[in-house]
This record gives sequence, C-alpha cells and structure tokens, in this order.
Amino acid sequence: MPTDTVLTIRCPYCMAGIDFRPMIAYKDGRFVCCDCAHTVRPGITEYKCTCRRCLRLIPKHKDGT
Repeated sequence: MPTDTVLTIRCPYCMAGIDFRPMIAYKDGRFVCCDCAHTVRPGITEYKCTCRRCLRLIPKHKDGT
C-alpha cells in the first residue's frame, strides 16, 4: 500500500530543542529558515544561499574583495 511522504528540510544552523529546525516550504520550490533566513533549493546544485552565516563561509581574497 503506497503512503504519502513529506519532505522535511532542516536548517543546518538553527536548533529546535534537540533537533535542527524544520524550514518552511514555498510554492516556488525554496525552503527558508524562519530564524536565520538560510535558504535552500533542492535539486538546484548551483543555488547559493546569501544568508549571513553562508556569506561568512565564502573565502575572501587577500586584496579584500
């Protein structure tokens, strides 16, 4: 007997109790964390999140750019 499954994407930065916080799904396919605004688009590998925490992970060049 087939069952429906629900895709739950969790924020890698925010906790809800002892688990990572579930992200909110939008109709355009993105998932957004309500706490830190981290965003993912499952299936789109070239998508880059621009939340503060992700931007901190981008290495800076020696000349400051």
